[in-house]
Amino acid sequence: MPKGTDDWAKMAEWFGRMARPAKEGDSPLFLRVKEMVDSHSVVLDVGAGAGRLALPLASRVGKVLAVESSPAMRSVLLSRIAEQGVDNVEVVGRRWPWVELEQVDIAFCANVVYDVADLAPLLLKMNQVAKRHCFIELTPRHPLDAFRELWQDFVGWTPPNGPTYLDMVACLRQLGIEPGIEVRPSNRSLRFSNPKEAAAFYRDRLGLAEGTEV
Repeated sequence: MPKGTDDWAKMAEWFGRMARPAKEGDSPLFLRVKEMVDSHSVVLDVGAGAGRLALPLASRVGKVLAVESSPAMRSVLLSRIAEQGVDNVEVVGRRWPWVELEQVDIAFCANVVYDVADLAPLLLKMNQVAKRHCFIELTPRHPLDAFRELWQDFVGWTPPNGPTYLDMVACLRQLGIEPGIEVRPSNRSLRFSNPKEAAAFYRDRLGLAEGTEV
Protein backbone atom coordinates (compact mmCIF):
# COMPACT_ATOMS: atom_id res chain seq x y z
CA MET A 1 0.00 0.00 0.00
CA PRO A 2 1.44 3.41 -0.93
CA LYS A 3 2.97 5.48 1.84
CA GLY A 4 0.42 7.78 3.43
CA THR A 5 -2.57 5.64 2.40
CA ASP A 6 -5.22 5.20 5.08
CA ASP A 7 -5.59 1.45 5.56
CA TRP A 8 -9.08 1.93 7.03
CA ALA A 9 -10.50 4.29 4.39
CA LYS A 10 -12.79 1.69 2.80
CA MET A 11 -13.92 0.23 6.12
CA ALA A 12 -14.55 3.45 8.03
CA GLU A 13 -18.04 4.09 6.66
CA TRP A 14 -19.09 0.54 7.42
CA PHE A 15 -17.71 0.74 10.95
CA GLY A 16 -19.63 3.97 11.41
CA ARG A 17 -22.90 2.29 10.44
CA MET A 18 -22.23 -0.72 12.60
CA ALA A 19 -20.87 1.11 15.66
CA ARG A 20 -24.14 1.32 17.53
CA PRO A 21 -23.78 2.17 21.21
CA ALA A 22 -22.43 -0.72 23.24
CA LYS A 23 -25.27 -2.45 25.05
CA GLU A 24 -25.47 -4.99 27.84
CA GLY A 25 -23.50 -8.06 26.78
CA ASP A 26 -22.27 -6.48 23.54
CA SER A 27 -18.75 -5.72 24.72
CA PRO A 28 -17.10 -7.38 27.71
CA LEU A 29 -14.75 -4.40 27.96
CA PHE A 30 -17.61 -1.89 28.06
CA LEU A 31 -19.28 -3.87 30.85
CA ARG A 32 -16.03 -3.96 32.81
CA VAL A 33 -15.11 -0.29 32.44
CA LYS A 34 -18.58 1.08 33.18
CA GLU A 35 -18.45 -0.62 36.59
CA MET A 36 -15.36 1.41 37.51
CA VAL A 37 -16.14 4.95 36.38
CA ASP A 38 -18.13 7.93 37.59
CA SER A 39 -18.85 11.44 36.38
CA HIS A 40 -15.35 12.59 37.35
CA SER A 41 -13.40 9.82 35.60
CA VAL A 42 -11.08 10.42 32.66
CA VAL A 43 -10.68 7.44 30.32
CA LEU A 44 -8.43 6.77 27.34
CA ASP A 45 -9.56 4.78 24.29
CA VAL A 46 -6.56 3.77 22.16
CA GLY A 47 -7.68 3.01 18.61
CA ALA A 48 -11.15 4.43 19.17
CA GLY A 49 -12.34 3.74 15.62
CA ALA A 50 -15.88 4.98 15.01
CA GLY A 51 -16.53 5.34 18.74
CA ARG A 52 -18.28 2.09 19.58
CA LEU A 53 -16.99 2.33 23.17
CA ALA A 54 -15.97 5.98 23.48
CA LEU A 55 -19.42 7.40 22.77
CA PRO A 56 -21.54 5.30 25.17
CA LEU A 57 -18.92 5.75 27.89
CA ALA A 58 -19.00 9.53 27.43
CA SER A 59 -22.33 9.78 29.24
CA ARG A 60 -20.85 7.99 32.27
CA VAL A 61 -17.52 9.82 32.69
CA GLY A 62 -16.09 13.31 32.88
CA LYS A 63 -13.91 13.01 29.77
CA VAL A 64 -12.95 10.53 27.06
CA LEU A 65 -9.64 10.84 25.23
CA ALA A 66 -10.14 9.02 21.92
CA VAL A 67 -6.87 8.33 20.08
CA GLU A 68 -7.43 7.42 16.42
CA SER A 69 -4.72 7.68 13.78
CA SER A 70 -6.86 6.84 10.73
CA PRO A 71 -8.19 10.04 9.07
CA ALA A 72 -11.18 8.14 7.67
CA MET A 73 -12.11 6.61 11.03
CA ARG A 74 -11.54 9.95 12.72
CA SER A 75 -13.91 11.65 10.29
CA VAL A 76 -16.64 9.12 11.06
CA LEU A 77 -16.04 9.48 14.80
CA LEU A 78 -16.22 13.28 14.68
CA SER A 79 -19.45 13.09 12.66
CA ARG A 80 -21.02 10.77 15.23
CA ILE A 81 -19.90 13.04 18.07
CA ALA A 82 -21.58 16.00 16.37
CA GLU A 83 -24.75 14.02 15.61
CA GLN A 84 -25.10 12.91 19.23
CA GLY A 85 -24.20 16.29 20.71
CA VAL A 86 -21.40 14.85 22.84
CA ASP A 87 -19.11 17.50 24.31
CA ASN A 88 -16.68 15.53 26.48
CA VAL A 89 -14.89 13.38 23.89
CA GLU A 90 -11.52 14.76 22.79
CA VAL A 91 -10.32 13.15 19.56
CA VAL A 92 -6.54 12.87 19.21
CA GLY A 93 -5.37 12.32 15.64
CA ARG A 94 -2.00 10.74 16.37
CA ARG A 95 -0.63 7.21 16.32
CA TRP A 96 -0.20 5.63 19.74
CA PRO A 97 2.20 5.63 21.57
CA TRP A 98 3.60 8.82 20.01
CA VAL A 99 1.07 10.94 21.88
CA GLU A 100 1.64 13.15 24.90
CA LEU A 101 -1.41 13.09 27.15
CA GLU A 102 -2.40 13.80 30.70
CA GLN A 103 -2.71 10.88 33.08
CA VAL A 104 -6.06 9.12 32.99
CA ASP A 105 -7.97 6.96 35.42
CA ILE A 106 -8.50 4.06 33.01
CA ALA A 107 -6.85 3.26 29.68
CA PHE A 108 -8.18 0.64 27.31
CA CYS A 109 -7.61 -0.73 23.85
CA ALA A 110 -10.28 -2.88 22.18
CA ASN A 111 -9.41 -5.26 19.34
CA VAL A 112 -6.52 -3.19 18.01
CA VAL A 113 -3.32 -5.05 18.85
CA TYR A 114 -3.50 -8.03 16.47
CA ASP A 115 -1.30 -6.60 13.73
CA VAL A 116 0.93 -4.28 15.77
CA ALA A 117 4.53 -5.18 14.93
CA ASP A 118 6.05 -3.93 18.21
CA LEU A 119 3.68 -4.19 21.15
CA ALA A 120 6.09 -3.10 23.88
CA PRO A 121 5.89 0.70 23.36
CA LEU A 122 2.09 0.57 23.07
CA LEU A 123 1.61 -1.46 26.23
CA LEU A 124 4.19 0.37 28.33
CA LYS A 125 2.79 3.79 27.44
CA MET A 126 -0.76 2.72 28.27
CA ASN A 127 0.39 1.32 31.59
CA GLN A 128 2.31 4.52 32.29
CA VAL A 129 -0.59 6.94 31.74
CA ALA A 130 -3.25 4.88 33.54
CA LYS A 131 -3.50 5.73 37.24
CA ARG A 132 -5.97 3.00 38.17
CA HIS A 133 -6.54 0.34 35.51
CA CYS A 134 -5.39 -0.62 32.04
CA PHE A 135 -7.35 -3.02 29.82
CA ILE A 136 -6.62 -4.81 26.56
CA GLU A 137 -9.54 -6.57 24.87
CA LEU A 138 -8.91 -9.17 22.20
CA THR A 139 -10.59 -12.25 20.81
CA PRO A 140 -9.30 -15.78 21.51
CA ARG A 141 -8.11 -16.06 17.88
CA HIS A 142 -7.02 -13.51 15.28
CA PRO A 143 -10.17 -11.88 13.78
CA LEU A 144 -9.12 -12.87 10.25
CA ASP A 145 -9.38 -16.51 11.29
CA ALA A 146 -13.15 -16.14 10.86
CA PHE A 147 -12.52 -15.48 7.16
CA ARG A 148 -10.11 -18.39 6.75
CA GLU A 149 -12.12 -20.35 4.16
CA LEU A 150 -12.98 -17.21 2.19
CA TRP A 151 -9.33 -16.12 2.08
CA GLN A 152 -8.31 -19.57 0.89
CA ASP A 153 -11.06 -19.77 -1.78
CA PHE A 154 -10.80 -16.23 -3.18
CA VAL A 155 -7.22 -15.18 -2.50
CA GLY A 156 -5.33 -18.44 -2.07
CA TRP A 157 -3.87 -17.29 1.22
CA THR A 158 -4.21 -18.74 4.71
CA PRO A 159 -4.60 -15.99 7.33
CA PRO A 160 -2.86 -16.19 10.70
CA ASN A 161 -4.60 -17.80 13.66
CA GLY A 162 -2.62 -15.64 16.07
CA PRO A 163 -1.71 -13.71 18.02
CA THR A 164 -3.99 -14.99 20.74
CA TYR A 165 -4.58 -13.77 24.26
CA LEU A 166 -1.88 -16.19 25.43
CA ASP A 167 0.66 -14.35 23.27
CA MET A 168 -0.46 -11.10 24.90
CA VAL A 169 0.00 -12.59 28.36
CA ALA A 170 3.52 -13.73 27.44
CA CYS A 171 4.38 -10.29 26.06
CA LEU A 172 3.19 -8.50 29.19
CA ARG A 173 5.16 -10.84 31.43
CA GLN A 174 8.31 -10.18 29.39
CA LEU A 175 7.76 -6.49 30.13
CA GLY A 176 7.49 -7.20 33.85
CA ILE A 177 3.72 -6.72 33.98
CA GLU A 178 1.67 -9.51 35.53
CA PRO A 179 -1.79 -9.27 33.92
CA GLY A 180 -5.12 -10.25 35.34
CA ILE A 181 -7.03 -12.39 32.85
CA GLU A 182 -10.80 -12.34 32.42
CA VAL A 183 -12.62 -14.49 29.89
CA ARG A 184 -16.08 -13.15 29.13
CA PRO A 185 -18.64 -14.08 26.47
CA SER A 186 -19.58 -11.52 23.84
CA ASN A 187 -22.79 -11.24 21.83
CA ARG A 188 -21.19 -9.02 19.21
CA SER A 189 -21.81 -10.16 15.63
CA LEU A 190 -21.74 -8.83 12.08
CA ARG A 191 -25.04 -7.24 11.06
CA PHE A 192 -26.00 -6.18 7.54
CA SER A 193 -29.11 -4.43 6.26
CA ASN A 194 -29.16 -6.41 3.00
CA PRO A 195 -27.14 -8.96 0.95
CA LYS A 196 -25.60 -6.19 -1.18
CA GLU A 197 -24.10 -4.54 1.90
CA ALA A 198 -22.76 -7.90 3.10
CA ALA A 199 -21.15 -8.62 -0.28
CA ALA A 200 -19.50 -5.17 -0.34
CA PHE A 201 -18.11 -5.71 3.15
CA TYR A 202 -16.55 -9.07 2.31
CA ARG A 203 -15.09 -7.75 -0.95
CA ASP A 204 -13.41 -4.91 0.92
CA ARG A 205 -12.22 -7.20 3.70
CA LEU A 206 -10.72 -9.66 1.22
CA GLY A 207 -9.29 -6.98 -1.07
CA LEU A 208 -11.37 -8.12 -4.06
CA ALA A 209 -12.25 -6.00 -7.07
CA GLU A 210 -15.61 -4.24 -7.24
CA GLY A 211 -18.20 -6.58 -8.75
CA THR A 212 -16.52 -9.81 -7.67
CA GLU A 213 -19.19 -12.30 -6.61
CA VAL A 214 -18.81 -13.52 -3.05
